Amino acid sequence: MAAQVLDAAIAWQLELDAGAAPAAVRAAFSAWLEADPEHRRAWRQLCALDGGLRPLQAPPLRAALLRAPRNRRRRTAAAVLAGVLLTGAGLATLELQMPLAARLADHGTATGERRQFALPDGSRLYLNTRSAVDLAFDAERRALHLTAGEILVETAHTAAETRPFVVLTADGALRALGTRFVVRKLEHGTLLTVVHSAVAARPARRTDEQRIGDGERALVHADGVDPAAPAPADADAWRDGMLVVEDAPLAEVVAELGRHRPGHVGVDAAVANLRVTGTFSLDDTELALQALADGLGLRLLRRGPWWLTLAPAA
Repeated sequence: MAAQVLDAAIAWQLELDAGAAPAAVRAAFSAWLEADPEHRRAWRQLCALDGGLRPLQAPPLRAALLRAPRNRRRRTAAAVLAGVLLTGAGLATLELQMPLAARLADHGTATGERRQFALPDGSRLYLNTRSAVDLAFDAERRALHLTAGEILVETAHTAAETRPFVVLTADGALRALGTRFVVRKLEHGTLLTVVHSAVAARPARRTDEQRIGDGERALVHADGVDPAAPAPADADAWRDGMLVVEDAPLAEVVAELGRHRPGHVGVDAAVANLRVTGTFSLDDTELALQALADGLGLRLLRRGPWWLTLAPAA
């Protein structure tokens, strides 16, 4: 859903929660709710989330959301949730299992979860762990808004379908050119990997597009696109529950496995640059981490149920 719609829904919720709302306020809220189906959808999703938070003193969370700058509300929500981990075991479990962005999205995944969907045009959408996507299909284009995580798209092709297919992130627009591609939202940009055919990438602050071809990947920023480089052959292996790496640093491999399990997984600096080649199951990260430790002569150090570190054996 659009950020401004979510903003409005949060504002209405805070105003209505503040106390007995005057009749004029209730009437204005009803008019807003009936003005657009997106308003009603945003309200339903927010109320569903709020229902889970109320037993854990949700008003401070909602107040923090309202005070946040408009373009940072969702990020602030995640930060507030993380901040209250120390005060509510229920909220901690909530965030570990599924981030706020995924709970508010049209399609979302929890930690360690992967899902697939058939889109209205017949295309296929695959979501990796902790991902969030909003759909915006209209008469002009077929658009997906990726707000968190990673997706694989297989676009459908029919003679009757002329609308462009676009994946949107804060960094820009990625227009499919009859293709299969992976998009991952990172803190410092959007990583595009083209598995088949090509994608036209347009940074958010520019009007020109750059073509990323079959077997290439590139990082898209709001101000430009980094030079394309060869993509790993198994960049979409996560769809089948596998992580395939070749001569990768141990720290990088462990970080990728860590995305698929709750809590912290780290690597001691002394062994972070050990090289790894292999195939690991994303559905059993415990087994994968143990295999890494055994294969590299390391040990797994545990500090409670949510903290694990790979360290030298001695």
